[in-house]
Amino acid sequence: MKHNKDINNYIQKEFSGTNNFKQSEKNQYLGVLVERIYILIKKSDVNNKAYQTTIENIIANNPGGKIKINADLEMKSRLTFIKIAQKNNTPFTLVDNDTSLDSTTQVAAIYHFEQPTHQDKIDVSEFTM
Repeated sequence: MKHNKDINNYIQKEFSGTNNFKQSEKNQYLGVLVERIYILIKKSDVNNKAYQTTIENIIANNPGGKIKINADLEMKSRLTFIKIAQKNNTPFTLVDNDTSLDSTTQVAAIYHFEQPTHQDKIDVSEFTM
C-alpha cells in the first residue's frame, strides 16, 4: 500500500508541475509576489504627502487587502503607514530582514491581496498624476 501512496504523490507532483515562483522577486517585494501587489511606495518617496494620500485613497476604495511595511524605515514613516492601515481597518505586517526581505530592497510599503491583481502599474508615482 505504501508504494501506491508514493506513486500517487509522484503523479500528483508531476501533474501539478513545479513551483516557478522567483524567491528573489518575493524578497524584493516584502515577501509578496509582484502579481498580488496593488500599489507600492519606495523608500525614497515615503515623505511625499501626495503619495501618502494616493495610497490612503486606494486602500479606502479597494478594501480587502493587506499592508506590508518595511521595518527598515524610520519610525515616523512606519507610523504613517500603520495609521493609514488602522484608519482603513486594514491588517498590516512589519517585515524585517529575518522574514523574506532583501536588504537591498527599495520598497517601503505595499498594499496587496491574496489573489493576483495583475496591475500594469504598481508604483505610487504611476497613480499620482
